[in-house]
Amino acid sequence: MPTISAGDFSVRKLTIAPSAELTQTGGSLTTTGDITIFGSFIQSSGMLTTNRSQTDIEGGYMLIGGTFSGNDLNVTLNGTINVSGIFTTNGNKIIINAGTFLQSGGIVSTKDIELINGGAYNQTSGELQIAHDLKIPTGTTFTSTEGTVRFIGNQGGGADYSGNVQFYDVIIDVGGKLSMNKDSDNILIAGNFINYNPNLDNTKGTVLFNGTSPQTISSVSTPPSSITTFGNLVVSNSAGV
Repeated sequence: MPTISAGDFSVRKLTIAPSAELTQTGGSLTTTGDITIFGSFIQSSGMLTTNRSQTDIEGGYMLIGGTFSGNDLNVTLNGTINVSGIFTTNGNKIIINAGTFLQSGGIVSTKDIELINGGAYNQTSGELQIAHDLKIPTGTTFTSTEGTVRFIGNQGGGADYSGNVQFYDVIIDVGGKLSMNKDSDNILIAGNFINYNPNLDNTKGTVLFNGTSPQTISSVSTPPSSITTFGNLVVSNSAGV
């Protein structure tokens, strides 16, 4: 089993074949081309960087416990990525197509996230930072049982929802926008909600506070009279908010 433990390495492309495994326990690995994972890439520490390329997990497994800096990420063919470190797509996109993204800690920062064909994003800790869109169509799953989802909005606000989306803590930055485009859209928040955007405009859908313990709702000053902050707001927490 090859292991990177120290030093700086640069390659054009990285492909990990089925049943093969590459382990990184330190050092720095940089690619100028695509990364394709059919087998396993296990990083407990160190830095993995891709330049002008994308990372494809095609039925394989990727663990990021250190730091990853790259562009587009595609998880397909029942592949899995598990992040407990720092994962950044540098203003690009995460697509989970019939695969699974597990966030068990750290920070995941991206422009867009799109789930396709039964794809799933499961957050149990850490912070997910979204600069633009979060697309969760019917038949896919986004579940946050702990941790924070932060809408940064520095690349244009927006979020596209279908069905029920379960968040834990939610933070909307000044430029962030949590838009709900259908009356049937539902956002469930089990933790706390903080809004720093005075012009937040959600005229449709339902925001449901469904925590099992007291929750905090915090927002900036009252928005302009022309703004409807939420189409429908429901509190089902018997312990109060």
